Amino acid sequence: MPTDISYKLMTLGLSVLAGVVFVVQIRRRKFHDANDGFEYVYVDENGSVRELDKEEQEYLEEEFSPADGERPYIKWKYEELTPEDKIWGFLPRNKVPKHIEIQKLKSHI
Repeated sequence: MPTDISYKLMTLGLSVLAGVVFVVQIRRRKFHDANDGFEYVYVDENGSVRELDKEEQEYLEEEFSPADGERPYIKWKYEELTPEDKIWGFLPRNKVPKHIEIQKLKSHI
């Protein structure tokens, strides 16, 4: 038969676990889904986000050495700035906050 302390610890543990699951689920809903298109998007100078064209996608699919100065700059999060204090750069799609629209490419006729 469980003691009063073990029951309280078990209840506390389950409460903490439920809280963690709840926070993870809420956080997950705050960003765009990674499966909605190409893995990366581009954040422009004004903070807007757009899909990548074919050349940009091919550029990101190339293999680069970590020491290569020509490798693409990929941000870790939307708010991250470049060393020059600019917001632009490539960003994983699943790091784009949901409230920011990802603009589709304009088709060339």
